[in-house]
Amino acid sequence: MHSSEHRLEIDMPQVLDQLQQMATTSVTPHIRREMLRASCRVVELALRESTSLRPRSNTTVR
Repeated sequence: MHSSEHRLEIDMPQVLDQLQQMATTSVTPHIRREMLRASCRVVELALRESTSLRPRSNTTVR
């Protein structure tokens, strides 16, 4: 981490597409469940990070 501004860019359609592909590949239900849980965590963290990085100033500034 050398840059002070840590930005997490996520291409949501691509991520969801990859999840869809993973879910349809022949993996055991246990692995699929683990992957879904992990990916949900990733998306959750990414959303939290992106909202915390960009404060909603458009509600205050009119």
